[in-house]
Amino acid sequence: MAVLGTQVIKSIQRGSASIAPGGFTTATITAVDLSKSFVSVSSANGFKAGKANNTSNNYTSYGAGTSFGGSLTGTTSLYLISGTGPGSSSVSSGNGTAYWEVIEYV
Repeated sequence: MAVLGTQVIKSIQRGSASIAPGGFTTATITAVDLSKSFVSVSSANGFKAGKANNTSNNYTSYGAGTSFGGSLTGTTSLYLISGTGPGSSSVSSGNGTAYWEVIEYV
C-alpha cells in the first residue's frame, strides 16, 4: 500500500443554495481537477413531507418530499438539483437549502 504522506486533500470548497422543489441552480467554484474531486450535498430544512391527497379527511403522507443532489459539470461549475418524491404535487411550498462541498485530492 502506498503511503500518501500527511497531506492528501488539496482543497475544500463549501457553500449553500436555496432551491425550489423540483428546481436546480449552478454554482461557480474555483477550478478543480475533475479526476481528483467529488461533491457532497446535504440539507437542513430541504426535506419536506406533504400529504398524499387533497381530501379534507385523509392526510396520509406516503413519502412526498424534496431532496438534493449535485455534480461537477466542468472544472469550475457545480450543478445542484432538487428532486421530488411520490406525491410531489402536494409537497409543502417554499425553498429548501442545499449545503454543498467540493473536495479535491492531491
